[in-house]
Order: sequence, then structure tokens, then C-alpha cells
Amino acid sequence: MSDSIPSVDDLPPLLIDIKQVAKLLGVSAKSVQRMRDMGNLPKPKKLGRSIRWRYEDIRKFVERL
Repeated sequence: MSDSIPSVDDLPPLLIDIKQVAKLLGVSAKSVQRMRDMGNLPKPKKLGRSIRWRYEDIRKFVERL
């Protein structure tokens, strides 16, 4: 039996930006900013000047809605 390893293209991204979070939540990027500022979203990671969320954290957040 051979276990096939999925290609990188078949995997969800590990980190997503504010536009991708907004798309997943069905809201605007501004709404994501407000939700982040109010502490209503999982804590994002800061990479230099960029802010990214772990895809898995957002996926679990959406499941709890």
C-alpha cells in the first residue's frame, strides 16, 4: 500500500493575510481590523510589518460560529 503525499498546491496556506481572512469570514478587511482590535479573532502573527493569521486558527474560529 502506498500512501500518497499531497502536493504543496493541494494544501491550504499556513498563513493568510487580512484580505484572505475577510474572504473566509464573508466580511470586509475593515471589519477584520475591527474584530482584531476588539479581540474577537484569534491573535495574528506579526512578521516584520506584515500581519498574518494561521489558516488553522481561522478555520477553527469559523467552525465555532
